[in-house]
Amino acid sequence: MVKEIPFKCSNRANPSGVCWLNPVYLSLSGEERLPLEKIVECRNCPTFLDAEERSRGRRQVDKNFQTMFNSILPCLGQFNEQLQEKIEELSLLKEVTENLIKTNDLQEALAIILAGVTVGGAFGFNRAAVFLADSKRDLLSGRLAVGPKDPEEARVIWKALEDQEPSLGQIVEGILSHLDEEKEGLSALIREVNIPLDQQDNILIRSLRERKSFNLETTRETFSDFSPLDNYSAGAPSLVVPIVNEERGIGVLIADNSITGKRITAEDVVALETFSNTAAPVLENITLRRRLETRLRELEQVHQLLKENQDYLIRHERLADIGKLATTVAHEVRTPLVTIGGYAQRLLRNFGTDRFEKEDLEVIVEEVDRLDRITRELLEYSKESPLALESCDLNLLVSKSMEVLAPKLKDHNITSRLDYYPQELKGKLDRHRLRQVIFNLVENAIDSMPTGGDLTVATGLRNNYLSLEISDSGYGIPENELPKLFTPFFTTKSKGSGLGLPVSKKIIDAHGGFIDITTEVGKGSRFTIFLPMRE
Repeated sequence: MVKEIPFKCSNRANPSGVCWLNPVYLSLSGEERLPLEKIVECRNCPTFLDAEERSRGRRQVDKNFQTMFNSILPCLGQFNEQLQEKIEELSLLKEVTENLIKTNDLQEALAIILAGVTVGGAFGFNRAAVFLADSKRDLLSGRLAVGPKDPEEARVIWKALEDQEPSLGQIVEGILSHLDEEKEGLSALIREVNIPLDQQDNILIRSLRERKSFNLETTRETFSDFSPLDNYSAGAPSLVVPIVNEERGIGVLIADNSITGKRITAEDVVALETFSNTAAPVLENITLRRRLETRLRELEQVHQLLKENQDYLIRHERLADIGKLATTVAHEVRTPLVTIGGYAQRLLRNFGTDRFEKEDLEVIVEEVDRLDRITRELLEYSKESPLALESCDLNLLVSKSMEVLAPKLKDHNITSRLDYYPQELKGKLDRHRLRQVIFNLVENAIDSMPTGGDLTVATGLRNNYLSLEISDSGYGIPENELPKLFTPFFTTKSKGSGLGLPVSKKIIDAHGGFIDITTEVGKGSRFTIFLPMRE
């Protein structure tokens, strides 16, 4: 009936041969089981004796385990409490960090840190204060403190916190709202503290410089060596922790249990150091941001001042330019006017006599033409008139302009050579303005060759630019005069207005082009105009 019987029975009174210690024994019928009165004989069975011995051993193990469990149980409770404290610390660190990241205000960040140090069962110090290093003034300055000044105030505050159970954000709002109102008390006391950074024996300076925490209860250090903290935390368990980010000392955090007198343990020191290390980067970022904002405001002020000075200089420079322009125009206009006036008076005196000469009238007409040219060039230079662009061939434009100038070149004994590009040079150009440029440059070339010479006019195509080159064999231009060529009213001619080249450059610039000059004294000059090739 049973295929496998781990424990076989040697009792002859057992008809089935199955030991009652075997689990399958219970599945047997009543007739197959061993009678109860015969079980007593099993006391001598080797199988039973072996099972009894194993059972006795298990009971001893159970007893030993129970003893061990009873001794471990209190430790497990203590460990659970410590674990719960760590969970609360980590939760608070997370909440503080999230709130710090959201703020750009230093005062709010300090309030968040101090609230974290003093709130709830995580760190739960009675009071806390922050001091920040001021590198400009070489001081460690008290910035903010949180906590009651005496046990009575502590009971009121803690009772309110217990009843309301405010969040960290609400506590921070309460700290900031009372900050400006507080004229005396802990925070007001802390804000009066300014410790020179070179005060080596000061416990706060030592903590900042040595990057080291001090548990004043175990080190026997005090705050009594400097004012106004003579009575701060007197005799109470106190802790000084540096606020350091990547070896840069930012400040110092003080925490104490002056109300409850609770001792500060090594675990408290490690926990507050962890808290300080978490807050340090955020504090440094906010501090650096504040410095940057200050620098930006300073730069904005400097920029505004420079702009005002620049505007002032520009106004005065414009006035100076206007004065210079008026002087130059007056000089340019006065000369032909004096000539016209002199010849007009002569004609008036000689009118109706044999001394009345036609040449005097010709001089007057010539000087009037000169005045007209000066006026036109001045108006051309000063006014902003849009280009009348149209599609035209540069070769054709130059050819027609040179036909007009041919008689004048012949009169001055100048030989001209025209070298046109073999294909059309189509572009969007203002033909009337460019003709004026050609006239100006050719007339300048004629003036530089008073006894005659050679003039070469060539067109071409260079890197998508239409080019017009006008070369002469005249005097050339001295190097010191090159920077002044396009300055209004600068001229080396006795009767020049000094506006021809400035007007020409203005027209070329309006086309989006430029002018290149090559010259050598005694050998001549070459003016090359480049105009963008566009349709």
